[in-house]
Amino acid sequence: DYELQPAHQQLPYKVCYIIDNADRNEINAINKKLKMNGIEANTVYSSKHFLDVIPAITNKGIAGKFLAGYLNIPLENVAISGDSYNDADMFRQDFGIKIAPHNADKELLDEISSEKNFYYAKNNVAFGTVEGLEVFLKKHHV
Repeated sequence: DYELQPAHQQLPYKVCYIIDNADRNEINAINKKLKMNGIEANTVYSSKHFLDVIPAITNKGIAGKFLAGYLNIPLENVAISGDSYNDADMFRQDFGIKIAPHNADKELLDEISSEKNFYYAKNNVAFGTVEGLEVFLKKHHV
């Protein structure tokens, strides 16, 4: 009963909906209904507006960890940055630095600010990411 996002937002392994101001109970009910119907999926609700349904075996954090392994890069040498709740799974991995620009969504900050190697930038958007990368590179003497 939810509105699908436009066709260009849909991907073979991701279905995207528009759901305004859902609370955690509503998202949990959606997860329960998916599971009851035999659908093994992760749901990612972000910006109090978007719900993505993706395969249970993946998320941005798992993908980043896989890519680092594939490229033979130790996780402590990986920097990630994100500003909305759909990035939360990246912050839960053991990456070397996890940067949130100053304009990051409050729901993301509430969830991830206590994570190891977390850096909350003073600058917004890409400037915040660059700020965090400078801190990371100085720490690693690069």
